[in-house]
Amino acid sequence: MSETLNEYMSAFHDAILAVLGVLTAERRLSGEHSSALAVGESEAAADRAATRLAAAMDALPLFYWPAGWHEPPAVAGNVRIARRQFIRAALGCLAAEYADESADADSEYAREQMCHAARNLAADVAARAARETPERNTASPEAEIPGSGEGRPCPR
Repeated sequence: MSETLNEYMSAFHDAILAVLGVLTAERRLSGEHSSALAVGESEAAADRAATRLAAAMDALPLFYWPAGWHEPPAVAGNVRIARRQFIRAALGCLAAEYADESADADSEYAREQMCHAARNLAADVAARAARETPERNTASPEAEIPGSGEGRPCPR
């Protein structure tokens, strides 16, 4: 149990760092020696971090899952939109954690929202990969989506 919780905490921390990496790369675009490739690489790292966070949350016992986790992820159909939502959720999580008047409940809600956004981004990334390589799409659509909760009972 502690190993899965440690994996979740590590994935959460890495997701925050990946989001900060995206923002840093985007801000550096205005510089003389900037590279659009750096932005693409940081976005890919954020996608991987979101997928890892969703999988880590899914591996935790049901009582750790945020409300609504047992429901299918919301697929936006556009990875950029899902990534922006993930970035906003991560920034909201940081704001809740470091605000002077922040309560523990606000921080916990922000973490839940970030996990949901991570799962939605992971679902969009998986859907895009399935569209780009149709031969991989032989299993059920949720089988490739980390955080979909497939095979886990619905909490009551």
